[in-house]
Amino acid sequence: MMLYKKQLLEKVLKPIELAGGKAYFVGGCVRDYLIGKVPHDFDICTDLQPADLRKVFSKFSNVSKNSEQFGVTMPLIQINGKLEEIEIATFRKDETKGRHPKVSLDATIEEDAARRDFTINALYEDVRGEIYDPTGLGLQDIRENKLRFVGSPKERLEEDPLRAFRFVRFMAQKGFDSAHEESEIAEAVAHLDFSGVSKERMLKEFKQIIAGDFFTYKTPAFDMAFTSRVFEVVGLADVFRKMDEVEQAFRWHAEGGVFEKDGKKFIVDRRDIDLSGCTPIQHGTVLMHTFLTFEAMKEIISKQKGFEDEFCHIAVPFEDEETKFLLSLGALLHDIGKAHCGHQGTRTKSFIWEGKEIEEECPVVFEHPQTGIEPAAAFCKALRMSNEETHVICSIVAHHMEAHSLGEHKSLTEILDFVAHPHFKEIMCVGLADERGAVKLEGFDERGSIKDNLQQPLVQKALAIFEKGMPEPILKGSDLIAKGRKPGPLFKKMLDTARKIQIDQGITDKDELFKMVKNVKLNKEGK
Repeated sequence: MMLYKKQLLEKVLKPIELAGGKAYFVGGCVRDYLIGKVPHDFDICTDLQPADLRKVFSKFSNVSKNSEQFGVTMPLIQINGKLEEIEIATFRKDETKGRHPKVSLDATIEEDAARRDFTINALYEDVRGEIYDPTGLGLQDIRENKLRFVGSPKERLEEDPLRAFRFVRFMAQKGFDSAHEESEIAEAVAHLDFSGVSKERMLKEFKQIIAGDFFTYKTPAFDMAFTSRVFEVVGLADVFRKMDEVEQAFRWHAEGGVFEKDGKKFIVDRRDIDLSGCTPIQHGTVLMHTFLTFEAMKEIISKQKGFEDEFCHIAVPFEDEETKFLLSLGALLHDIGKAHCGHQGTRTKSFIWEGKEIEEECPVVFEHPQTGIEPAAAFCKALRMSNEETHVICSIVAHHMEAHSLGEHKSLTEILDFVAHPHFKEIMCVGLADERGAVKLEGFDERGSIKDNLQQPLVQKALAIFEKGMPEPILKGSDLIAKGRKPGPLFKKMLDTARKIQIDQGITDKDELFKMVKNVKLNKEGK
């Protein structure tokens, strides 16, 4: 990247200065350099007009004429042996206010800086490496790790509501703290109209927010996603509200519950809290568990490994931002079905906790994984996520409970079919976060841990089979047709049964398999 920057200096910035103009690197590349990050994009600006730049450079992009009316000239420059379109922006200033201001190209560097979003993005570097800070706050905010709008947050956001997403994204990805009071941001976004914002641009920003290393439960970035209305605009605020209306049983999810110790009441909101000597008196909700699952997922991602070394063959490539996004969103939505099951009533249960009998009215939630598929798909569709991304999220929602019960299966076929699921790795990772994100009352976890499940001999056998390649069915459709059977529901059941016998019992003789399935019948439901 430094070589690329050097070529831009020699072939773009210096020729502009030799022609009597001023030229600067501006924005993200300057900011990243100052905070010790490697810049990936280099934006260039100048006080020269497009017509003047046409006298400096000889070759131009085909779209340069169209872009020059907006102050962007695009010469073709030889970089690393090939011609590249290099965008050069002429200084601009706003002559009118609003979403679509009238812009003048007759501007100073101070006026150009006043149009930019954040002070840390309004820094300029000239050909000699000298840094200019027209707002007078950019360098200070870099030193203090602060994120500040240039001028009024309300004005900047009204110009482009997507800046609310960008504000959270910079906090989430780079760890900046807001220089503005929460009330100032809340007031600035209160009546902001997001209807004109491109869904594609919004999704791009949201992905980077969710995947950000500094975006997890109770961080400034996470709180700002509420304050800035980002969670509201993408639809998560409504999901969270519904989750907060559904209680969970103490024994499985003590988090968010009210406990009492020595006459004092407290809310369980940490996964490592010591609950000894405490008495549970009020349930927590699905929302608190969801937040702690999300926190656990981010911890798993940050450590680059969710499973012990012996399970590395099902590890997920956490360094990929798209995977980080899908795992993080999957953690936030994994229990969305609990918020859509409707009121199922409660049932009274009692258990012994530290020598005391505790009676609780447990909420009844049936089939929440299957119930969650539709609202999860609707959420993804509203955000314009791709079909593949939607399929990953819906797979996590539909199958995350299977991660906890994998070792309970007695059928090798059932385990193998789950292991062969195209998103098995993602499902297992969210299942692990689900497990680590739950404060459970000690002694009441009737299920084995995911680590224990993975160590079960039958599971290990399924993983070994899958790594070698899924076994081909011995008895095939063509064989049944040759025996006079016609395709249909019974035909399919015969094939499925034969495959199960083949894998579970190790029978590989075709004739023997046919004998074992030829009298198979459908049940009353036609299955």
